[in-house]
Amino acid sequence: MIALAVTATGAAAGKVADRPHRTGAAAEPVGLSPAVESATGVGCGSTRSCTPSYGGALMFTTRNSCTAGLPVRDRRSGRWYVLTAGHCVAEAAGRTWRQSGLTLGRGTRWEYGALGTDGRASGSDVGLIRITANSATWRARSRVIVVTRAGARPQPIRAVRAARAGDRVCVTGGRSGTTRCGTVVAASTWLRYASPGLAARTVSNLALVSGICVLPGDSGSPVFAGSAVLGIAVARSNSGCYMWYSRIAAPLRHYGLQVVAG
Repeated sequence: MIALAVTATGAAAGKVADRPHRTGAAAEPVGLSPAVESATGVGCGSTRSCTPSYGGALMFTTRNSCTAGLPVRDRRSGRWYVLTAGHCVAEAAGRTWRQSGLTLGRGTRWEYGALGTDGRASGSDVGLIRITANSATWRARSRVIVVTRAGARPQPIRAVRAARAGDRVCVTGGRSGTTRCGTVVAASTWLRYASPGLAARTVSNLALVSGICVLPGDSGSPVFAGSAVLGIAVARSNSGCYMWYSRIAAPLRHYGLQVVAG
């Protein structure tokens, strides 16, 4: 389970003042637990029991557990990856990720503040897990699970975009087990936090959302609005319902990845 202890928060630019953005609470990372799925929806009983690869499903290694953010495909090779939080992949240290008791794959690349594979230090918090298991089992497509009181349904993702302050966005948390929505209060901000086994790092390229309470284990959860994905959840406030997410448009371009709805 991930537990990031944030020591400082701040807003980077945009409409937010160029000074620390205070929420009145410290923060820590988030993670996911599965959302309940209807058998007639995407073929998943819950986010804990979901063999098709969907954003919002719980994943785990022998060391930690996080949430699948979104399946994405390499433009050149056609290989499929699961996008999640970088601190999740870094903390797992090459261990095999499993989902629904089945092997998914291993983390290949990650960025966490000033650290990262390939010497890359973009300031983001994103990681990639290559899907190496039976492709017929995972049937990878870019889609997330939406879970409400009315039941569960699949949401195809067709685009990646950035949010603006005031936008309404949603997140499906595997540990939370449901889809919650809130309002973007800072479209460009930064945060300093630490994950177990990793030193505290200042992470930029973030956005801050109010009105969404997430739980430890929701790290990597997909943040979306309709058929567009905006990022992946990486941290939460220790009090009050604030959530930070890592914006993913730039990392996807850098790694040559694309969303493929299905």
